[in-house]
Amino acid sequence: EAEYENFSRFAGRLALQSERRAKIKKLEAELCRTASLLSEWPRMADELKLAQSLSKEKAERELTDKYNAAKKLYDELSEYTSRLDGKVCPDADDISAAKAASAAIIRLENELCGMNISAKIKMLGGNRLEVRSLRTGELLDGSGEDIAITEAVSLIIPDVAQILLSPADVDTVSIAKQAEKQRADLDGIYEKYGVDTVDGLEQLAQEYAQLKSSVDAYGMRLSAVLGDTEIDELEASVKSITASPRAGDEIAYQIKQLCGETELSRFIARLEALIAKNESDHGSIDMLKEKALDIKSELERSQASLECGSDIPEEYMLISDPEAHTAKLKQLFELSRQEKERALSAKASAASALEAYRSTLEDEPVSVLEQAKIGFAEQKELLDHWLGIKEAFEKQKSELTDSPMNDIAQKFTHYLGEISQGGIYSEFPDADKLDMNIYSNDRLLSYGKLSEGTKETVSLAFRLAVLDHLFPDGGAVVVFDDPLTDMDAERSARSCEMIKDFASRHQVIFLTCKEEYFDMLGGNKIIM
Repeated sequence: EAEYENFSRFAGRLALQSERRAKIKKLEAELCRTASLLSEWPRMADELKLAQSLSKEKAERELTDKYNAAKKLYDELSEYTSRLDGKVCPDADDISAAKAASAAIIRLENELCGMNISAKIKMLGGNRLEVRSLRTGELLDGSGEDIAITEAVSLIIPDVAQILLSPADVDTVSIAKQAEKQRADLDGIYEKYGVDTVDGLEQLAQEYAQLKSSVDAYGMRLSAVLGDTEIDELEASVKSITASPRAGDEIAYQIKQLCGETELSRFIARLEALIAKNESDHGSIDMLKEKALDIKSELERSQASLECGSDIPEEYMLISDPEAHTAKLKQLFELSRQEKERALSAKASAASALEAYRSTLEDEPVSVLEQAKIGFAEQKELLDHWLGIKEAFEKQKSELTDSPMNDIAQKFTHYLGEISQGGIYSEFPDADKLDMNIYSNDRLLSYGKLSEGTKETVSLAFRLAVLDHLFPDGGAVVVFDDPLTDMDAERSARSCEMIKDFASRHQVIFLTCKEEYFDMLGGNKIIM
C-alpha cells in the first residue's frame, strides 16, 4: 500500500517524462536520418553528374566508333563502285555465242584437214608459187621444191594460174564462207568487250561478278552500320563533338567502378528519382540544413525539460508505462489485502481445528511417530528379503544352457547380411552376450567409425532380430520413424523388402516424410 501511494505521487509526472523521452527518441531518429541524407544528397548529386558525363562520353565514343566503321566501309564501297563503273559485263548469250562460233570454226577447219600430200614443185620462166591455207587464209611456206600438204590449200601462180587442193567430197568454198562468217561473228563479240579469246570473255564476266558482289556486300554492311542515318548526318554529328572521347574500355571501366553491376541508364534514373524525391520532400540541401538545425534545437529543449524531473526516484525513471504500472500496483495491493484476510481466516480455522484434534487424541503424537518408524523398518526388511529371492531367481535363470542371446545373435547376423548383401557382417566372441564386432570388407570397425548409413543398417537389423526372438509367432507392434534416411538406394530397397516381409507377421507402423517409400513398402497410407 505504501509503494502504491508513493508511486501515485509521481505517476503524472512520470507519464509526462515518458512522453518527453518518446519525443526525444523520435527527434534523435529524425535528426540521424536528416544527417544521413545531408551526407548522401551531395554524394548522389556528384555521382549523377559523373554518370551523366560518362553517359554522354559513352554515346560520343559509340557515335565516333560507328562513324569510323561506316567511313571505312563507305571508302571501300566507293573504291569498288569506281572500279565497277565503265566495266562491261559480257552477258550469258554473248558468251554462249562466242563459244558456239569458236567451236564451229574448229569443226569447219577440221573438215579442211586430213590430207597427206608430198609435192615436188619446180617453177619455170621465173614465176613464183604462193601456197595459201583455205582453213586460216594464211600463206604457207612454199619456197622449197618439196612441199608437205596436210590441209586444203590454194596454189597460186600470180597472173598465171590458181589450183585448189582439198579432201575429196569437201566443198571448200562453202566451208571457207561459213568459217569466215563465224570468224566475223566471233570478232564482233571480241571487239564489243575488248578481248580476243573466249577465256578472256569468261574472265571479264568473273571479274565483273566479283566486283558487283563486293559492292553489294559493302553496301549491306554499310546499311547495317548506318541504319536510318545517312553518312553525311553521322559525319556532321561526329564533327560537332567538342572533346575527343576516351577509349571505350576506359569509359566502361569507370562506369563499372561507379555503377557496379547496374546498367548506366538505370543508375542515372535511380539517382534522378532519389534526388527528385529529396527535392519534393525537402526543397533543397540548404532547406534541409535549416530543418536539421530546427530539429536539433527542439531536441535540446526536450532534453532540458526532461532534466527538470531529476527529483523523481531513479527506479521510477526506468518505468516506461507509468499508468500501467500504477494499475498493476493497485491490483497487487488489492490482491495482497485479500490474501491477508484469507490468511487470517485460515489461521483462526487452523487454531480451532488443532484444538479439536488434540481433544480426540488418546496417545501422545510422539509415541505414534515412533511406532510408525518401527513398522516402516519391518516392511523394509521384508522387501529386502523378497528382493534377495528375486536376485537368486534371476541368477538361476541366467545360468540356463538355452541362452536367448545366441538366437538374437543369429537373427541379427542374418538380417545384417541381407541388408548389406554381405558387405557388412558381425561376430560375437561370447555367444551368451551381445558384445559384437562389426566388419566391413573384412576390416574391423569401431562404432565411432561407422557411417550414418551403416549405423542405421546395424540398428534396423538388431531391432528386427530382437522382435523376432520376443515374438517368434508374430503379433508384435513396431514403429519405425524414418529409419532409412542415411542409407544408399540399394540398402534402402533391400531394407524395404525385409520390412514388408516382417510386416506379414507383425504390425508395422512406418513414419516418413518421403513419398518414394509408398511404392517400395505398400500397405495402407495415412498422409498427415
